[in-house]
Amino acid sequence: MRGIKSLRARLVFLLSFTLLPIGTIALVNAYFGYQHYRSQIATGAVAAGEDALRREEATIGRAETLLTVLKAMPLDDAGGVEQCRGTLVELLHTFPDFMNIVLFDREGRPLCSGIEGEGGLPAPFPNWFADALRGRPFSVSMAETAPGEEPAVVATMPMTNEANDVVGVLAATIRATTLEHAMRNVVLPEGGAMVVLDRYGRTLARRSNQTSADTWLPPDPLGTEEDARTSGVFDAKGRDGIERRYVLMPLAGDVFAVFGIPISTIGDAAHFLLYSNAASALLMWLAALVTAALGVSRLVTRPLRRIRRSIVAYSDGDVHARIRDIDDLPGEVQSLADTFNRMADAILARDEALRESVAQQKALTREVHHRVRNNLQIVNSLMSLQRGRAETASETAIFAEVQRRVTALGLVHGAIYQGDDLRSVKLSILLTDLCAATEQSLREAGSEPILVVQADDLDASADIAVPLAFLVTEVIGEVVFRRDGQPMLEGMRIILRRAGTGAILIVEGDQLLFPELSEDGAKRNGLSLLSGLVRQLGGTQTIDPDRTRITISIPNLEGAGRRPGAP
Repeated sequence: MRGIKSLRARLVFLLSFTLLPIGTIALVNAYFGYQHYRSQIATGAVAAGEDALRREEATIGRAETLLTVLKAMPLDDAGGVEQCRGTLVELLHTFPDFMNIVLFDREGRPLCSGIEGEGGLPAPFPNWFADALRGRPFSVSMAETAPGEEPAVVATMPMTNEANDVVGVLAATIRATTLEHAMRNVVLPEGGAMVVLDRYGRTLARRSNQTSADTWLPPDPLGTEEDARTSGVFDAKGRDGIERRYVLMPLAGDVFAVFGIPISTIGDAAHFLLYSNAASALLMWLAALVTAALGVSRLVTRPLRRIRRSIVAYSDGDVHARIRDIDDLPGEVQSLADTFNRMADAILARDEALRESVAQQKALTREVHHRVRNNLQIVNSLMSLQRGRAETASETAIFAEVQRRVTALGLVHGAIYQGDDLRSVKLSILLTDLCAATEQSLREAGSEPILVVQADDLDASADIAVPLAFLVTEVIGEVVFRRDGQPMLEGMRIILRRAGTGAILIVEGDQLLFPELSEDGAKRNGLSLLSGLVRQLGGTQTIDPDRTRITISIPNLEGAGRRPGAP
């Protein structure tokens, strides 16, 4: 079953496996039917032959009856002889099958004949006459006829005296066509034949169907032992080499009837029955498989392919893909298709509701960030007013430092609500805005530094963008606003480069960034805050020995690398 992938192939395989015992039983029944029919053909053919042979026996039995009656007639005087002749003439008129009836004495002279002028028998006497003289009670044999005469069969019976001595022979000559007439109504199979033989194996009557003369008989149809001749059925090869089934039947008067039918004839009809039954079973099996395959294709696989096409289209993004015209599908498949359609409709409705909700949440989030930025601008404006009231330079510097940080926070919120994705901030835009705002503060302070931003197109989450904005603001402030009134005449470059999942922030200048940096100076509040922001980002900072560059590594812009509890 592993090699059979399709549903149709599996169902057809299971059906063929289920029908296999039924087909096997049908083939077995066909074989036994073949054997039975073969036996029935042989039995029926033999029965038909036996029926025809019984008609032969009836004709011979009639001759025996007549001879028995004539044997009891008195022939002691001339009146008896005349009475005998009259009786024989009357019998010949009554039974036209008899050609003549003659009473011979022991020397073969006719004593009484149904036909005037019957001659005597010349010596040596024919076998039938000699057998009758030897006391054979009743026998039938082939008559010796001259060329051109009608073939005849002679039935003989000895005449005895009171001492049971043979004194004469009664002989009835029968037309050979009379025996053959009984065979005419027998329907012989192809190659079948019938023959009546006398005790010497000579043919008295024959009938055949597409078979040459007596070559169909076995070499010794009656056997060599006269006393062993009995009725029965046996298989043997004829003189023509064809194997046949023979029926040997002894009749009255030492006559034997033989019926033969080729074994192949018996088998041909039976083979036809066997092959036709086997072919019918196989055709029914194949028809069932073809019907099952077509039915499965029409009722199962084709509807499932329709469902699959719709599911594939749906999974490829076509949310409006549905299974159409499901009313003509089978009940179970229709239920499956209807379930898919209802599920797709429910998912579409839920997705639309979710999109609406997300759109509302985005709008609300943008509004919150927008208001936070506006509020921070208001705070910044209030601090500007308050800074104008400052009495000392240190107070003014404090207000300016807080304003830079508020401005940085406001820029982060502005970048969030102005971007397409509320979950991230474009760092290049944020750094550019920070530098622009710082330049504005510097111009107000009376110096004109040049801040150059070189940033890759990077996005960062809000919890990374806020400390990063503060960090850049603090670096700029530490460099510019803590120089004891010494303006930075050369430009300062802020570079942001991608580094795996994180980034590297580089701040460099043409002059010393930290001219008064010392072991004690490194612990000032500004640098301490800078170090805290770096730890909050989960990164590290490095200040070059010539103090013209500071490098800060940020391992993860998504915020996952931030250490818990970092400020």
